[in-house]
Amino acid sequence: MQKKIDIKALKPLVLLSHDADTIAYQENILEFLQTTKDEILNT
Repeated sequence: MQKKIDIKALKPLVLLSHDADTIAYQENILEFLQTTKDEILNT
């Protein structure tokens, strides 16, 4: 069975933080995950 990360479902969790640096870091991680997912699926 393949496990999947629902990146869209993670986005609201980023907004729970009140620290701008933490939000920026977490948004960068989500962007990295999305980019990696897109690259893997398109090869």
